Amino acid sequence: MSYIAKRGHYVPALFNLADDFFRTPANAWEQRSKIAPCNIVENEGNYEIKLVAPGFAKENFNLSVEKNMLSIKGIIENKQEESNEKFTRREFVVQSFERSFTLPEIVDGDAIGATYDNGILSVVLPKKEEAKAKEPRAIVVA
Repeated sequence: MSYIAKRGHYVPALFNLADDFFRTPANAWEQRSKIAPCNIVENEGNYEIKLVAPGFAKENFNLSVEKNMLSIKGIIENKQEESNEKFTRREFVVQSFERSFTLPEIVDGDAIGATYDNGILSVVLPKKEEAKAKEPRAIVVA
């Protein structure tokens, strides 16, 4: 809430009181649709994408691969209703995100797997066999 100066005293600004009164929980709608932060790690045999998505269940995710593009979508829809003799209040809360990643040619798109545990979605992108590191070998000069 902001204040305005009036005769040396600070009083709440009326228009901000109305904003505070009608504000929805969790910082309004614009805070409900975000990009999930992620980390990407390259290991010897794969890449791993870890997305932070607390409050979701594994059923709330939709992962797909088309051509060389991995799309990850998450959506939660909650419906709340409160009713008494004088009023009814309904709130529909939607929390969603969508991320897309261009896959390098060395990723085996048919072997991608995902798990969800403790608010973290882990997507494993295995490398193709020909892209994995091989032991160095000696070359004999003829």
